[in-house]
Amino acid sequence: MDGWATIALRFAAYADLMLLAGLLVPLGLPLSAWAKRTMLGLAVAGIVIAVAQFGFTALAMVGGDPALLDPAMLRFLAFDTALGAATAVRIAALAAVVLLISLTRLWPWFALIALGSLAWQGHAGATEAATGVAHRASDVAHLVAGAVWLGALVRLLRAAGNSAVAPTVLLSAMRGFSPIGTLIVAALGASGVANLLLIADPLALFNPYGALLALKLALFGAMLSIAAANRWCLTPRLARALDDGAGESATSAIRRSLRIELVLALAVLGCVAVLGALDPAD
Repeated sequence: MDGWATIALRFAAYADLMLLAGLLVPLGLPLSAWAKRTMLGLAVAGIVIAVAQFGFTALAMVGGDPALLDPAMLRFLAFDTALGAATAVRIAALAAVVLLISLTRLWPWFALIALGSLAWQGHAGATEAATGVAHRASDVAHLVAGAVWLGALVRLLRAAGNSAVAPTVLLSAMRGFSPIGTLIVAALGASGVANLLLIADPLALFNPYGALLALKLALFGAMLSIAAANRWCLTPRLARALDDGAGESATSAIRRSLRIELVLALAVLGCVAVLGALDPAD
């Protein structure tokens, strides 16, 4: 049960922090009051999740015996481990987001810092020396690219379902995301390959880790197919429909496509959460 709770918290952390950072993606859509309220809520939720993750992980480190989590042990975990440092950085960065979101333009950097702190957990955080630096840098790039994609999906889906957003604005946002999407795919592909090579020999992954990784790649491939359909079929269809003065049907098709893509993205995050709990060499 504790293992599944840890996986659920890992999934929540990834989804929360990637969406928080991803909602900042400039798509030609205004950063509405809804978006700012959502990001504020995500920042607060991120702090709660970080504290819960630290507690569950600390408990797992002492074999599940709460009696062993005395003040000395908690101080050691908080100040002398990568887990403690990453948790402290994340909580501080998210607190800065909460405090500064309405006061300064600097707060988005804190959202990115909070997201990047995830690289110090899991397999990347356990890698040592120069290889560890490379692994964490690759992991941060992977996280940021994924966050941009996730945030764009949510913002585009909300725009497609908001009658107050003109179809021409949606069309412009879809077209504007196309070159960004190409960069995202390239970054995800390069950083994903690097992460895999830094974790294990791909030819040796005939185990549960390899099977789940294959599922993740299949889901990612499905997302790519839908993204390609959005770019090359549905977006031109919306443009033609607007020229004819009837964009509702095309907008509905885009909305359905984005929903499916978002569900697949969450399924990918679920795979990532479980992969972090598996040993690639087992």
